[in-house]
Amino acid sequence: MRSGSARRDASVVDSKRTWVRARATVLVGELRGSSSLMRRIEPDVSVRLLQEFFAAAADVAVAHRAAVERVVGDTFVLLFESSSTRREDGVRAVRTGLALQRAFLSLRNRWERDDLLHGGRLTLALGVGSGPLVLAELDSVPGVHSVRFGEPLTRATELCRGARASEVLLDDETYAACRRSLDREAVFTSRDTGARTREGLTAYRAQLRKAGLRVVARRLVTDPVCGSGLVARGAAERREYGGAVFHFCSRECAQRFADDPSSWID
Repeated sequence: MRSGSARRDASVVDSKRTWVRARATVLVGELRGSSSLMRRIEPDVSVRLLQEFFAAAADVAVAHRAAVERVVGDTFVLLFESSSTRREDGVRAVRTGLALQRAFLSLRNRWERDDLLHGGRLTLALGVGSGPLVLAELDSVPGVHSVRFGEPLTRATELCRGARASEVLLDDETYAACRRSLDREAVFTSRDTGARTREGLTAYRAQLRKAGLRVVARRLVTDPVCGSGLVARGAAERREYGGAVFHFCSRECAQRFADDPSSWID
């Protein structure tokens, strides 16, 4: 009787559905600023940036044995459920989150250096939750074979929503599972997520002890007429003179320069 009851608790099969409950850790990520950026740059450039980001994210996921559950626009979900213990799942998820932030920052530094963002701002927000998930097969939905749902996914989504730029936020269960194992690698601090998440949802911020990478400033050029600094690719006008290219914040500055170039050059 006990074995039969256990099987029914783990899996219910009837003419319409099958479901299985299992413990897992979920990481939800959002690439913020991509929608507004796409209005500033050409479609081929924005597609290239997204491809580079998701290629880097996929490499990180594979290295940490994470399953890509879904990608919708600039949001993605990674699943950790193959380990022998729930603690190991939490450790891998947090390490993945920290590695994702490092990989993204490296990409963004290069994009800033090459003026590909045209003054736009991209950030990566991550939330991690642990607990029991339900895997349900949905034969009645065309094109959808299965779906996962449960409290860890809900918490990870809310934490991602409440995260600030470049933050990795954990729920209390993930924090409890990994804080001792990662004590030498990361610093954990409690964080108030404010009104963006449910009241009572505890959040912990994970940060590398040695970050290594820093945000680089955008490469600016100076308008020789008015002296304002601007991103070269975002300049309103450009003029060539004496074998050099000069950038201008407006058509008026460019015209004043063109009328008498030598008077604006030291």
